[in-house]
Amino acid sequence: MLLLVLGAEFLNGWTDAPNATAAAVATGLLTKKTALWLAAVLNFAGTLAALFFGAAVAKTIGTGIVSPDVVNLYSIGAAMSSVILWGLLAAYIGLPVSKSHALFAALAGAAFHDGGTAALVGYGWIKILKGVAISTFIVFIISWTFSSLIQFANLHWMTDRHWRQLQAVTVMLVAFGHGWNDGLKFIGVFALVLLLAGVTPVFYVSPWIVVICAIVMGMGTLLGGWRIVTRIGKDMVNNLYHPSQGVVAEFVAASGIAATAFFGIPMSTTHTVVSSVAGAKASHGFHSVNWKTVRIIVQGWIATLICCSVVAYALSYIVGLFH
Repeated sequence: MLLLVLGAEFLNGWTDAPNATAAAVATGLLTKKTALWLAAVLNFAGTLAALFFGAAVAKTIGTGIVSPDVVNLYSIGAAMSSVILWGLLAAYIGLPVSKSHALFAALAGAAFHDGGTAALVGYGWIKILKGVAISTFIVFIISWTFSSLIQFANLHWMTDRHWRQLQAVTVMLVAFGHGWNDGLKFIGVFALVLLLAGVTPVFYVSPWIVVICAIVMGMGTLLGGWRIVTRIGKDMVNNLYHPSQGVVAEFVAASGIAATAFFGIPMSTTHTVVSSVAGAKASHGFHSVNWKTVRIIVQGWIATLICCSVVAYALSYIVGLFH
């Protein structure tokens, strides 16, 4: 069962983590190879940050989404299998989908099979809804506002070189934030599995769990999901992507991811980056954003919720026939 959790974490690094550097690749600041290593190292460091700044997101996932008293190891295995299958399909077709929402939907589907609505924890789902609102509407508005203000200020003294120097910092913040928020989600599931298996008497995120998952996600990142990054980075914009927009998009995304991590609100890096990139680009005119690609991405998010929940429920049902 733990191998399935680690497999999902590996896939998280493979397909989600490179999204943190998508804007930097699109602006030409980083090559794909450099961005790949940067994402791997900083995602690893960001996940390890839980040892010092807390693992609130892991606790939300492990105890605040589904009731540990209702679910069992088989249902968690079904949920992880659903996440992995959907992630592989999305990576194959180059569709940027949220592993966070895949996880939420899969856990919900498996838990609903085990105990109906009673298996779902209300306050945890409220946090998830807050995360969705922040990572889409709020991030878009803030990114659009900041980018518009920069245009209005007409900062002639800020050359492309200055913006690129700033973006070298902001891209690292996004990658680090992904590890601290997104990376902790499957750490929460890992700790939940140990609780359900009777290895630990209470839900507890031990340092060794954090280290193992950080290593696995870092290894996954090195594979690089560049078909997905290409769609987020270049298909999201028309023509050239100005470095100032990259700075704004990454700064807003990193701030949102880090701030919510403190409060244990699970945030999707994919959601946040896409919304922030779209907001920054929209400040130069809404026609600048490739809304067709945005629509495809949104459809992918909706499909994620439906497919992962249904598949997890079906797998739980099948497994239940033999146990």
